[in-house]
Amino acid sequence: MKRRNLITILAVILALCGCGFAAEIRTWTSTDGKTIEARLIESSDNEVKIRRVSDGRQFSIPLTRLSEVDRRWVEALGDDSPSPAATSADLTELTQIPEDPDGTILLPLRVYLISDLELEQKGVKMSTWVTREDFVETVLPEINRIWKAARIEWALESIVIQPAAEVPDREAAIEYIQNAKRNAAGKSDPARMPKIHAFCDKANGHPVVNSLYFFPYLGQTSQGNAAMRGNFAVVGVWTDKPSRAVRPPQKSLLVEELPFKIGSIGRTCAHELGHNLGLGHPDSATQTQFGLLMGGKKSGYELTSEEIALARKTATDRATKILQWVESAGAD
Repeated sequence: MKRRNLITILAVILALCGCGFAAEIRTWTSTDGKTIEARLIESSDNEVKIRRVSDGRQFSIPLTRLSEVDRRWVEALGDDSPSPAATSADLTELTQIPEDPDGTILLPLRVYLISDLELEQKGVKMSTWVTREDFVETVLPEINRIWKAARIEWALESIVIQPAAEVPDREAAIEYIQNAKRNAAGKSDPARMPKIHAFCDKANGHPVVNSLYFFPYLGQTSQGNAAMRGNFAVVGVWTDKPSRAVRPPQKSLLVEELPFKIGSIGRTCAHELGHNLGLGHPDSATQTQFGLLMGGKKSGYELTSEEIALARKTATDRATKILQWVESAGAD
């Protein structure tokens, strides 16, 4: 495809997304692999309109000329209905292991927004307020900004708006979670997590795709939790960590301006996905590099060279596992 045609396609992408918001700049990819840096202007069922960064020119592009990753990103902005789960063919396109050992690894990411569940702490009633649009426009670009240093990109597989699962003694479980506190050593209460997992219906999540659950509140000063080298992570959208639980919980920032101050939902998601990729917390007693995504002294957004190497190895293993699962599912 000629570059002029690609530009036309990207312009359509921006037009189709015409949701009245200032979308972030992203790299759009055509079905034949060509890319362009542009900002989405608006979208429709068939095309998008975009504005090219280099010269401000606007173009309209048919959705059929865009990569699966871009199409699903646009679809997630289109209406209030949940985006559909990816087919096996979609997953194959959303999962990529580069031939170049330094190339970008692409992994699919499923997002669950847990609805109709309300917790209360210090008079503040908390529910999952993050929207599909919040995630697509703001949170996912921040996750990928952070993980760009490791050349790992997360591609949206679907967004599921899911009522909290029915659990035994529902009110008692809610009360336990909302009143969970850290012990004298600063450790969070591990007994709250099985209750949170039950409300998220973790047992029925995707077997291999990384699943990110948004939950109202995870207990005193807790912002996220993840399975080490697993595919499950949960993030609270209310937090009392900035005040060390002195003040009532507040809505977490979606993102924050650099440098790191109090953190954000985007950073917490990136941090928990780091655990999924095998990264632990630095030993604050011995660490020499600061401002790190995985914590320790003076938290921030950076990854060490060792963390990047481990995350890329785990991401490659995860991508291989997903592709193997797709092949097996297709054979059934």
